[in-house]
Amino acid sequence: MSQSLPTLPSKKSAQLLSKRLMLIDSLVSDNYQHIWDCCCDHGYLGQHLAHRGAAPRVHFVDIVPEIIAQLKEKLQGREDVPSQMHVYCCDVALLPLNDFHHHDKHLIIIAGVGGDLTLSMVKALVAEHPDKQLEFILCPLRQQVHLREQLAGGGLSLLDEQLVKDDKLFYEVIHVTTGAGEPLIGIGSKLWQQPSEWHVEHLNIMLAHVKRMANNPHNNVAETIAAYQRIHDQLN
Repeated sequence: MSQSLPTLPSKKSAQLLSKRLMLIDSLVSDNYQHIWDCCCDHGYLGQHLAHRGAAPRVHFVDIVPEIIAQLKEKLQGREDVPSQMHVYCCDVALLPLNDFHHHDKHLIIIAGVGGDLTLSMVKALVAEHPDKQLEFILCPLRQQVHLREQLAGGGLSLLDEQLVKDDKLFYEVIHVTTGAGEPLIGIGSKLWQQPSEWHVEHLNIMLAHVKRMANNPHNNVAETIAAYQRIHDQLN
């Protein structure tokens, strides 16, 4: 069950966005009927997207009741211009996409959780809605390689991917679709097309991490190490 809520002024909402959320915002076009801000926390991204008119409906989703209650309280206390914003306390895997027109275009943003949990959410939604073309913007905290490989195996395609450094941490933002796109590659492909010092630093961190994983004989990461090493040789 959802509730329509007011929104923040665009300037203030933009000021509340971290660099990570600003990058996600930059990847969101205005050709969606619905945007789902999942694991929404304070809801800063969703509020900003709603105010700039990124979609007629912006939905906030979190499974933690306390987060949703706090978000409702904060938003209801504002006297700004109303927007089609709706708040749900539910599992992301159970988004009520069928409550809307069959041909509506949905963008589902999942950020701030691990790659395995992100994958389980995406797989559940794709399986539940095989007749819909869905797009996802994903920003996993870890397990990016495994996530890409599994999404590729599930038939998803790449639209875009970007790297951002936010408060000393690196984040890979991955835009995928159940429709047509480019092949998904475990270590990323578009991610390395416009390299900077950030990319070199992030690559060194990822390469060192995978090499540590190789110390466990149960981790089959030789191909991943080789792939990262090829990118490392190109960038240096």
